[in-house]
Amino acid sequence: MLDMIRAGLVGKKVPSYDSRWDEKGHTMISHIFVSFSEFITCVQFGYLKDGALVLSQTFGFSEGSFRTVKLAQDEYITGLSGVVEKMGGIINLTFHTNRGKHGPIGRSSDGCGRSCSTIEIDPAISDRSEFSGFFGTYNSHYLSAIGIYVSPTPMTGTLAGLLGYKVPSYDSRWDEKGRTMISHIFVSFSEYITCVQFGYLEDGALVLSKTFGFSEGSFRTVSCETESR
Repeated sequence: MLDMIRAGLVGKKVPSYDSRWDEKGHTMISHIFVSFSEFITCVQFGYLKDGALVLSQTFGFSEGSFRTVKLAQDEYITGLSGVVEKMGGIINLTFHTNRGKHGPIGRSSDGCGRSCSTIEIDPAISDRSEFSGFFGTYNSHYLSAIGIYVSPTPMTGTLAGLLGYKVPSYDSRWDEKGRTMISHIFVSFSEYITCVQFGYLEDGALVLSKTFGFSEGSFRTVSCETESR
């Protein structure tokens, strides 16, 4: 099985007392149920298993308005975006699929100005097998965060080179010297680039590097396709 990565997070870093939930490996989503009032308060998923609909647990507290997203049989998740209140709370969510977008779900973010920020997770998913489930956190008031698991598909190719610059001695240093068979580059960013991670082809399998930096804000995947030499 390919390594899974956490491809970004819509929401803010949450206190340790927020409840964590994890739907890793649950990929055959047919329904997404969302409750919302001032913020997104709850999310729940419906999966197809052996032809029957199976419901996940309810993550959060179901109150306020309610919206159901129903995915077509050949439809799968490819990304996620949302507007987040800087003091905490997700104002609205949009689920991206291979067929388009569902949302925004929640209240309008018009007029919130600098008190809000938009986060987009774009892991460049191009096949159903690459989406590997959702994860997140919630508290007694709202759904505080939601993110995506991704299992990138290995690609053949060779990419060589060096990127770097001189840094103060107190910065943490990382070195991927000699690891040239890059198939994926994962980048998190907000006001600045916050994190980078690499996927390599080793013996035909995808192997992930460590995460260099802190994964927060929006997320982007670069899939490197070059001819084998």
